Amino acid sequence: MADRPFVQSVDVETEAIVVRGRVLRERDRFLQVYFNEETGTTAFALIEDQQRIRGVDYTIR
Repeated sequence: MADRPFVQSVDVETEAIVVRGRVLRERDRFLQVYFNEETGTTAFALIEDQQRIRGVDYTIR
């Protein structure tokens, strides 16, 4: 699933209408992904040392 050299692993979790995922880039840095089908909310965040350093959230209505 992770066919890029900078991606160490990909983890996806689904829960009814919610999908959460993580793309591990380095030991303490990863991309967190969230999607809620019911609300149309999508969020992406770059996490480093357990802090959100960059991200975008939006809702389609």
